[in-house]
Amino acid sequence: MNASKIVSRSAAIFRSAGARGLWFKILGEFAYRRSLLLERALDAPLPALAGAGEPLELEVLDASDAEELVDLHAREQPQASDRSWPADIWHRKRFAEGYTCFAARRDRRIISYSWTAVERAPVLDLRCDIRLDPSDVYVFGSYTCRHSRGQGVSPRLAVAIIRHYHALGYRHIVSAISPENRASLQARHKVGFRVFAKIGYVGIPVCRHYFSTTPRITMHPW
Repeated sequence: MNASKIVSRSAAIFRSAGARGLWFKILGEFAYRRSLLLERALDAPLPALAGAGEPLELEVLDASDAEELVDLHAREQPQASDRSWPADIWHRKRFAEGYTCFAARRDRRIISYSWTAVERAPVLDLRCDIRLDPSDVYVFGSYTCRHSRGQGVSPRLAVAIIRHYHALGYRHIVSAISPENRASLQARHKVGFRVFAKIGYVGIPVCRHYFSTTPRITMHPW
């Protein structure tokens, strides 16, 4: 990443997460990074959500939809360069590895999506996989189009995921979110998620120690 892209990326982080968020982003590139683990019991009562009357199509995607996800990111983030994998490879890789993608559509176009995993799941920010309890499902990689944010779309999609896995007999839904990602934390809180642990790492790449404050989650560095 050249100097102009570094400055642009830093400015974007500062606008979305403030000085504290920018500091932890810089620190995380070198020595320390952590995420909050949130959970929700799948049999807990579902909240009443704003915008619930708006017509949305909620569905489970398959590998044939990968190109549509790639096109969405090309429109939304044409200059994105902070991921290890290009979007076209990343989405196809997730489908190939057996992860499930849930999406919300408006007028036939995807406006929000989330990935889910059981048994083992990736935590991109921490550059590791986590091993889950057999009764847990993990939700990650959520994204909502800019023009659809603040309209209750993401919480409604989360409720659809909760209902799906509750019907399959799972007991908890789990998510890992950076403390500086206030928008994602707020969206999870709206549907009943609460913080129950923390995971992360300390140390430089050649000598890095991973930690989890709960025995339910074990970490496996890439």
